Amino acid sequence: MLLASCQSEVPPSAVAPEVAYEDCADAACRHTLLVADWSDDPAAVTARVRELTDPVEQVAVISVLTETWPGTTLELCGVLQDGNAEQLCLRTNNRPHLRLAVPTDAGDGPAPREVTSNGVPTIIQLVQSAGLKADLPEVEPTPRVKACEGLGEATCLQGAASEAARSGRLADVVSLCAAVDDERWRDECHFLAAEATLMPGNPTSFRPELAQDAARFCLAASSSQGHCISHLSAEIARRAPSADATDAQGWVATAQAIDSIGAYLRLQDPDLAARVEERMWTEAFWFTVSRSDDPIGSSLDHVPEVWHPAWRAALGAWVMRNAEPASLDDAAAAVASRASRRDGVAKATVPRAVRPRPALLWRRFLPGESEIPRTFFAYEAQRARGDDPDEDLAIALVEAAGHEEPISYDVLSDGLAHPSGRVRWTAARVLMHIDPEERVPRPDNDPDPLVMGRFTTP
Repeated sequence: MLLASCQSEVPPSAVAPEVAYEDCADAACRHTLLVADWSDDPAAVTARVRELTDPVEQVAVISVLTETWPGTTLELCGVLQDGNAEQLCLRTNNRPHLRLAVPTDAGDGPAPREVTSNGVPTIIQLVQSAGLKADLPEVEPTPRVKACEGLGEATCLQGAASEAARSGRLADVVSLCAAVDDERWRDECHFLAAEATLMPGNPTSFRPELAQDAARFCLAASSSQGHCISHLSAEIARRAPSADATDAQGWVATAQAIDSIGAYLRLQDPDLAARVEERMWTEAFWFTVSRSDDPIGSSLDHVPEVWHPAWRAALGAWVMRNAEPASLDDAAAAVASRASRRDGVAKATVPRAVRPRPALLWRRFLPGESEIPRTFFAYEAQRARGDDPDEDLAIALVEAAGHEEPISYDVLSDGLAHPSGRVRWTAARVLMHIDPEERVPRPDNDPDPLVMGRFTTP
């Protein structure tokens, strides 16, 4: 049905503003007026779309409205009788990055996303501001895209490109996306192709061997590079084995996907590549641990040690949430006990709901804090990183103590008394966010000025 809308014999035409909708003689006239009237009276436009008797024209006009006003036409999706067209409409309206305007001076590089001097940058910001280039070949639109000429052209081309990506015809993806004239929708074409390349079909499908091609299409989505890489991270995480399983092959696939994306980004920016890999492992472990009733340490046997801080953060949050330890030492002992276990089931159990994204308790750098080694706690939430596993685990547990209910003030109090300055600084930063009543007494002084900086800076 989607392709049928692209093949309709309705050419675009210029319509004088004084032409009334009732006086339109053809579909092109009706479409132009409906698009123009949407921002002023979406209810009236919706009613008129419902009145259209030709289902092909209905798909075409909703396609154009969605392309012109992304994120605002969700109610129109229910009008569509064709399931594929309805799903495409729903998907487009649920992609918030499409609502971001593409700067007119973007040139050949990606649209910038501001990274402020004192803000703790997210992965989306870091990727978007890195000036990364895609290495796609220069191509001309091929004859097969002629079927998509006319109204709804961008949506049609995106659908065809996604299908080509699912079928492994990556050269066709390049040709199809190149035929999209509008920059924002051309970027979305590459974005969708990246997702279809890595995840070609049902929710469990996964092709880690094509992760590098998926990353290549993300970089071609100039205005949405950061969002695209973030989407790949989420999809890889959803396919990681559950933490109560001894599923070695599942971790091999997860590692292959993350390693491939990191290797591709490393060709242009090694530091950024390491941050992206770190972010992806953090999300993967957050998913795998939060889905488990009885997480164990078997995954550590299949993941390079450099990424183990991501596991400590996820297990630390699980222990704080489920074991409710009475002290920082008790929490560390509970994590160590689970890390030593290899008695899980062979495959993942039925997954539980994934924990929601935690709050960002480190949004800005106070003076001196930009030099603190940092890693991710969960998703975009970040934390300090320790110099050794014990210090790193203590940091992760103190960070988790402020994120998980019930809040463990005892663990936070232990964090303030810890010999590590980074652990004490973590406790100070978290407490300033979640303990305005000062249930945990503040110290009068601390040998680390960064710790006192958190208590004395508004």
